[in-house]
Amino acid sequence: MSDYQAFVQKTFGGQASEVLRLYPATTDTEVRTSSWRLLGEQVFYWPTWTSARLQARYMRSPVWYYEFMRAPPIPANSKIVETKFAGAFHLAGVLYAFGNLDVWQWDWSDADRMLSKKIMKTWVRFVRSGTLDSTQGGGNYWPALSSTHDVVRIWDGDGELRLKSLGTRAREVMAFWDRHYAVDL
Repeated sequence: MSDYQAFVQKTFGGQASEVLRLYPATTDTEVRTSSWRLLGEQVFYWPTWTSARLQARYMRSPVWYYEFMRAPPIPANSKIVETKFAGAFHLAGVLYAFGNLDVWQWDWSDADRMLSKKIMKTWVRFVRSGTLDSTQGGGNYWPALSSTHDVVRIWDGDGELRLKSLGTRAREVMAFWDRHYAVDL
């Protein structure tokens, strides 16, 4: 516990109190959860969201953003490090996007297979048409990211369309990392 607080203080200096507010920990279990969350949001979530925002703001081509939230059914005896804590870990969605579920002999459900099919269908439609924001070709409306739309597609469950805007905590996290890295968007 004290190591976590010392790490945050040393790493973030004058921003340490804000980091501890966003990634609080009062027990060893919370230290593990908060430190993994901090790392995940610093290394994956903020950079991808920022890349998408930069694309939407400065480039001609539209950009769509999604979050893959489905935790694959990793067996408890698996040697994969993510087994115990990561849920929908980094790159788990690749198994679904390329239809490679059976490469891993895990207990895949019908919902996993349906989600995989819907992701593949969506990416094929995108490759063919260059867009995801139209209902042409049997798709669902998924608006591109813009200064007025911060819509995120959630891939989970059986793949039914679920869109959301960033919540309060996500906005606070993005604003913190923007300040930390001096990004003005």
